[in-house]
Amino acid sequence: YYLVIGICRLHLKNKYLRTLLCATRIDVDNALFSIVFGVNNAKTNEN
Repeated sequence: YYLVIGICRLHLKNKYLRTLLCATRIDVDNALFSIVFGVNNAKTNEN
């Protein structure tokens, strides 16, 4: 049994330029289980 946690980042390409962050893991039935997710402001030239 291995504890695997995957962390990913997805850039949302709209007028708000945000980033979707999520962390997932595999449960005992070998299915993906979402641990946490959130939306973050992306860096732009205007910041």
